[in-house]
Amino acid sequence: MSFASVRRFGWASAFLVFEITACSGSEPSETTSGANGVNGPSNSTATVGTNGATSTAATTATTGGASVTTTATASSVTSTSASSTSASTGATTASVTVTGSGTSSTTSTTGAGGDTSTSASTTDGTTNTTGGPVSAVVSDDFESVAAGSPPDAAVWQLRLPSGGTSSIEVSADEAHSGSQSVKVVGNGGSTLFFTENVFPLPSGVVHFRVWMRFTDADWANHNAFVASGPGEESQEVRFGGQANAYHANLAADGDGLSPNPYESPECPRCLAPVANEWKCLRGKLDFANNAAELYVGEDLAVDSAADGWHSGTGTFPTSPTQIGFGWALYGAMANTVYYDDLAIGYEPIACE
Repeated sequence: MSFASVRRFGWASAFLVFEITACSGSEPSETTSGANGVNGPSNSTATVGTNGATSTAATTATTGGASVTTTATASSVTSTSASSTSASTGATTASVTVTGSGTSSTTSTTGAGGDTSTSASTTDGTTNTTGGPVSAVVSDDFESVAAGSPPDAAVWQLRLPSGGTSSIEVSADEAHSGSQSVKVVGNGGSTLFFTENVFPLPSGVVHFRVWMRFTDADWANHNAFVASGPGEESQEVRFGGQANAYHANLAADGDGLSPNPYESPECPRCLAPVANEWKCLRGKLDFANNAAELYVGEDLAVDSAADGWHSGTGTFPTSPTQIGFGWALYGAMANTVYYDDLAIGYEPIACE
């Protein structure tokens, strides 16, 4: 089962770090809001061997002082032979499945300690939760709601220009994985789906990983597709583009752009967008140190610490409360953009 996952932490407020490129200015917007979700604890351990070795997986579930441990052992070979076992006690059920050289496990716990549902898979030493890596605070593969609906309201809120034709909905038109993604039609102003669930930032830094697909890559004028700030559009730090290259933008500080210089061929860092291809974007906004980084695939498209800003002081907004994804026009053209396999957290998140 696919679903969006959210983990909230009770840290004291801190500054956030994030980068984005675009110019300031917007049309009026409307906002709808959703609620937060909370998960309880769970425990699952899996160990996998290699060709000819023994592969063992174990899951322990405890309820009301009683515990049950189930163990499955299978010979790991090149074929996908598998064995599985499960056990239950009281209101707790634990199951684990071992398959060839990879292991998947699912644990569900219900009792006085709360309700927990955790799904995980381990292959070649990499562990993922459904919709994103375990290190993510918010992750979504957009499979949990029906096509034509807004993204999960427990995670995402919407910013839509009033009186326009822009839209945000889960769609089956395109998908990086699974069968759905978020389709953003940006025809004017700022059209974003955003979350507050990763704030406040414990160390002033926010990381994200997302797969994106732009319908139009003619970025002659300012656009933004990621934005973070204290909830005021004019105070955002953004990732976007101008002069047919990816940039970060500081709306409230001289409308600065990074890289600097920001236009090819003088700009050696500048990376041009590509239309109608899924690209993995990994970004970091460091509010504590006023630094932004953006990778497009393996290419470093923005590094403000190394390249600086073409205007302003390079100062980030303070006390950010949200981060959003979509399409915002600041002299740019309308565009349709797809988002899939999105994860946000406090540590770097790989393109997986």
